[in-house]
Amino acid sequence: MRSTCLITVLVCVVFGGCSKQTEPPPLDHSKQAVNVKEALDTRFSNAESITFRSWNGKWIGMDCDTDVTLNADGTAVLTEYGYAVREYTGTYSIANSTELSLVMRDYDSWPTMYFIPEESDLLLVPTENSGEFVMGNRAGATVPGGGGSFWPFRQLPEGTHDAGGDQQ
Repeated sequence: MRSTCLITVLVCVVFGGCSKQTEPPPLDHSKQAVNVKEALDTRFSNAESITFRSWNGKWIGMDCDTDVTLNADGTAVLTEYGYAVREYTGTYSIANSTELSLVMRDYDSWPTMYFIPEESDLLLVPTENSGEFVMGNRAGATVPGGGGSFWPFRQLPEGTHDAGGDQQ
């Protein structure tokens, strides 16, 4: 029994971390997507940048949190919190008035997204009908069971861009 646990730990370390895949609840894609440019212009009237956090805006605090920061000048920062914090810089673009795409240096691929409104918040969801965890360039991630779904990304209130903190 003890040797089985040791082997499991070694496999996790050697192959880049353990990943527990859970089937997330489906996203509600029935809500009307909003015009991305109009939504961003409204928010940029109060701030130079806005940040969206994975897990519906909740800080999980393991190695699977991600932030997407959009800046008024068209640049973007994707931050992956894993064993270390890794930031990718790039740009965002808008297509068909409702689709938001990120192009990040040294980052493989990020799904095209759109905004859906939820009360006064904006949620970022992938255009593909998927709620899956985006691995990106992490060596591995431990996705918590029962912790919800990686998507949607929820806009953080202004001034709460730090990792962790007391975001809900």
